[in-house]
Amino acid sequence: MLAIHLPRPEHFVTTCSQFATQCAAAMILTLLICCDVSAQTTGSIVGKATDPSGAVVPGAIIQATNQATNFSREATSDASGEYVISLLPVGRYTLTAQKQGFEPSKLSDVVVNLNESVRVDLPLSLVRMAQSISVSASAAEVETRSATLGKVVDETQIVDLPLNGRNFLNLAVLQPGVVPAMSLGSNNTPEFPGGEKSDFQVNGLRLQSNNFLLDGADNNEPFLGTAMATPSPDALEEFKILTNNYGAEFGGGGGSIVNIITKSGRRPAYQGQDFFLFQLRGVPAAAGTDPNCNCAFGPATNWQLWCQRDGHHD
Repeated sequence: MLAIHLPRPEHFVTTCSQFATQCAAAMILTLLICCDVSAQTTGSIVGKATDPSGAVVPGAIIQATNQATNFSREATSDASGEYVISLLPVGRYTLTAQKQGFEPSKLSDVVVNLNESVRVDLPLSLVRMAQSISVSASAAEVETRSATLGKVVDETQIVDLPLNGRNFLNLAVLQPGVVPAMSLGSNNTPEFPGGEKSDFQVNGLRLQSNNFLLDGADNNEPFLGTAMATPSPDALEEFKILTNNYGAEFGGGGGSIVNIITKSGRRPAYQGQDFFLFQLRGVPAAAGTDPNCNCAFGPATNWQLWCQRDGHHD
């Protein structure tokens, strides 16, 4: 049998140990980065489980289920009856609470918005007979756990409110402290994708002070400092502009954080949408002169095609 002799076996062992340590450190760093990204694109539900007398109920199992995707997370109330369910994708949830000796309780239509913590206290009734308590009501959407200033623009507002060129960033000026940016020449020309630019300034700072995130990823145009990609409004779940006191997981923007979330898979699984936009840009000044027009068409989940016609070329 051929014997292999290592000249310095202790050096080989040391090298293997160092390599294993480096791999472990890289894995931990990757997990930390993933947690930070998840925190940027999700919300949470907090609350307290109590009995009919108002006393706390420790050990209750609280489960939150997304009504559109069936995604669920659960938590157990602690000794003070408090529970926290974090890293929840935005959407409507159904909360259920269970513990031996108490009736199962269910609360529907709890809305979780981007970067917000919704408080939902769950009262549990003592067991009397085999029955289930079901309540359909939205919890009070008041942020009580964070001093962050910001406003969520949800799917209903994005779809129903008028947009110039189907650019959802036109809705940014709906909240205090946000104003349209000054015209800077080529900044107002049509762009690919998303139609006309909709630049804005927050709290008096330059438009380059805004930091755009798309599903937690960097979405900043490196030269102008505006949004690199503006998806179709039909592809958006919601977006939120954080204007002050935002958390340590955000950075790179002294003016605001514009956090954009696209729609994820939901039931029914097979559905789609197309759109066509024809928008007159002006009224012809004289007979025989074609008005400018903006045209956009394509699938709602893909980029828009933009064209401009001024009577001289197509």
